[in-house]
Amino acid sequence: MQKLNVNKSSGYRLNYETLEFINALGEEISEGTVYTTAELIEMFRQSSFYDEIISTYSDNALTKSISYAITRSQLWDREKRGINVRRETAIVQTSQQINKKHSKIKKRRIKKSNSYENIDLNTYSIETVLNSPFRKELIEFLSVNLYDVINLKKQIKDVGLRNYHFTRGMGEDLYFLTESFYKQKNVTNYKYFISDFITEEANNIILSKNNESLVYEHMVPKNLYLTKIVSQAFEGTLTEQIIYELLDKYFYICTVSGVENNKLPKTNMGTGWNNKDPFYRYKTSGIRFYPNRFNQLYFNN
Repeated sequence: MQKLNVNKSSGYRLNYETLEFINALGEEISEGTVYTTAELIEMFRQSSFYDEIISTYSDNALTKSISYAITRSQLWDREKRGINVRRETAIVQTSQQINKKHSKIKKRRIKKSNSYENIDLNTYSIETVLNSPFRKELIEFLSVNLYDVINLKKQIKDVGLRNYHFTRGMGEDLYFLTESFYKQKNVTNYKYFISDFITEEANNIILSKNNESLVYEHMVPKNLYLTKIVSQAFEGTLTEQIIYELLDKYFYICTVSGVENNKLPKTNMGTGWNNKDPFYRYKTSGIRFYPNRFNQLYFNN
């Protein structure tokens, strides 16, 4: 999404930028596409329309501005609070047409919502994810790009900065690349919709749209395999294949509730792990998980 030229020296205008973002997004997506306000906020934060000065604004300033942009835009309708739909035509000429459009959109939205709600989580097994060609494609994408990133990091001369990028920075790279993969697939890259798995509690939180916390959780703590990757990088023995094998074996993400996250060991897999089962920590903590029904690469709802 190409950002319009704005003179930042004259002051950042949040309402202007959110409207430009909403209109630009509306031009790119298909008619009838539905986004929650929370999804639009997350997408705005990742776009070139966002400025860090927003972090100094009030907590709900961005939410209000996005909502205001939806009401001002000729390309969008708000079906109900928090649910926004790309209009089927840019300009509506009569109230009869408006009612007709809203009726169609409402039916489509209900159908989409019910497709989620009517899915029995037990219908799909872990193999839905394990055998998915999209997962294999994701792991290959991550391996190739992470290998390139690591080689660039090794060239950083400042020791402190280099150490940062090979510790905390590695996890950030992994998330950014995952998000980038979903963007390139032209599906939602909303954080909690791009995990491989989801728990029943997290699933219910999303469906109920309440304010309970969610966590994008690495089922195998990422330090356990990223440290191996970093170690081999400095030894000069790292290859794309090594990264692929480690990520294929251990890189699984689950969307969990904040309460469930607190039950999990934070930096290890727990006593008795055999270094093989990536789901051991969840099993021993008594947390059941299922393929993430909201992940559009696994489920075309």
